[in-house]
Amino acid sequence: RERERERERERERWKSTGSATSSASGGHGGVLRFMNTAAIIFFNVVYGNIARMLNDAEHYRTDTEYENALIVKTFLFQFVNSYAPLFYLAFGPGTHSGQERMQDLFVQLVSILGIKQFIGSARAVPVPYLIG
Repeated sequence: RERERERERERERWKSTGSATSSASGGHGGVLRFMNTAAIIFFNVVYGNIARMLNDAEHYRTDTEYENALIVKTFLFQFVNSYAPLFYLAFGPGTHSGQERMQDLFVQLVSILGIKQFIGSARAVPVPYLIG
């Protein structure tokens, strides 16, 4: 019986707030997700430049060694930068239930991927018109 009451309270809370993300962030979930995605994109550019500078300082003997090292550095920097917020949402401190954490993870991941896809398309679509 207690479990049923808890589920009913959970449903009512979801109905009143719209989602776990909006209630967890005080109604500013969309703005915070956008800011997080903007920070991820910004730091991916910064870390890409840092990886290139570190690679240039190492003076590789062949272009293949240089390219391989640059790929590894760039991948590691971007992986940690892009997915650290998701790991924090999943395993960090908080009072969210498992369902709320999964909802937050889903919404954050969709916003990251959606905004990055939109920016990539916005950069790629005008290029043929500008060149030709």
